[in-house]
Amino acid sequence: MIIHYYALSWCSYELYQERPAVFAPEDAEEELLRHYHFNQAEDGRYYKFLNEKEYCMVTENSSANVIFFTSGTYIPDGKSQEQRNPMRVSTANWLCIGSVLAVLIGIVYFFSYLVPAETEPELMMMLFPPVMWLTALILAVFVRIRCPESLFGKILLIIYIVIIVVLVCLLICFVIACSALADACFNCECIGSNMS
Repeated sequence: MIIHYYALSWCSYELYQERPAVFAPEDAEEELLRHYHFNQAEDGRYYKFLNEKEYCMVTENSSANVIFFTSGTYIPDGKSQEQRNPMRVSTANWLCIGSVLAVLIGIVYFFSYLVPAETEPELMMMLFPPVMWLTALILAVFVRIRCPESLFGKILLIIYIVIIVVLVCLLICFVIACSALADACFNCECIGSNMS
């Protein structure tokens, strides 16, 4: 199998040390070999192990005689893992837990306002639940952007989006119902005044 490895053409695909690798042609430019971080094997040839994305591309096109690695921008191995996984999943999970706790704290404070109290709650305290809910949403979005492989973060953001959509729909229904009720009351007043 021939692989045109980005700007380095006519590479061959082999298993080297039981790992998938590409071997550069004998006349390959040294500058390109350094750019793509090729290493020299014991037999003098230059090779490079494929990362997961590149290996998947090879397996998906295993029936082809020639494969072109031209899509996207080349990322050296030292940076590819960092860019695919910029934040550890464990850290992302802790941020998700913090997001859930923020939602729960906001709910507790919200329902505490429904309990009759001797004094009226201050404005800052009334704004506390929305601030906590906004913080929870920001944390979920942050986790989704910085650590997209976190399943917890993905599910949490989907739940938040569904809740927001449901609340918006309920708000619209409430506004429509209030408008209809106001129109009905206005019509009743008009009828009563006409009868008098």
